[in-house]
Amino acid sequence: MNFEMVKEVSILIAVVGTITTLIIGLVKFRLYSKQKHFERFQELRRKLTENEKLRQICDYLDFKDPKIETVDYKDKYDFIGIFEDITIMMNSGLIKKEIVYYMLAYYAIRCSENDPFWKNINRQAPYWRLFHDFALQMKELEKKNLNPNSFNRNDYTL
Repeated sequence: MNFEMVKEVSILIAVVGTITTLIIGLVKFRLYSKQKHFERFQELRRKLTENEKLRQICDYLDFKDPKIETVDYKDKYDFIGIFEDITIMMNSGLIKKEIVYYMLAYYAIRCSENDPFWKNINRQAPYWRLFHDFALQMKELEKKNLNPNSFNRNDYTL
């Protein structure tokens, strides 16, 4: 082997090594990014299930309890705020809406349909547009998912 051939083989090895390292780095970054998005989603979901006041709102929605009227408007704002944060993640493509539907749509839909919930909040105020858009998207998915032939397992992966 002459010097030129050794030089070309060395360059080729260096290029292949660089490309391999770049691909591995991109794959790891993508997995890390998905993991962080899922952790943030889980954190919001945990707020909904572990915060006593928010859990109480969920219970009221479950049983269509009229006591939901008496919940402090600040707690209702926090409740709606969780769905708005999730909507932003979903609209940004950070998490699939099918996953959001599966994990959280129930309470958003129940809330949007529950007139007593909105007793001390102006339901028509523009501040709640994001929440109402989210609830509408989830209702559409609910209708779609009532049809057993519409289920696609790949929709429910990160």
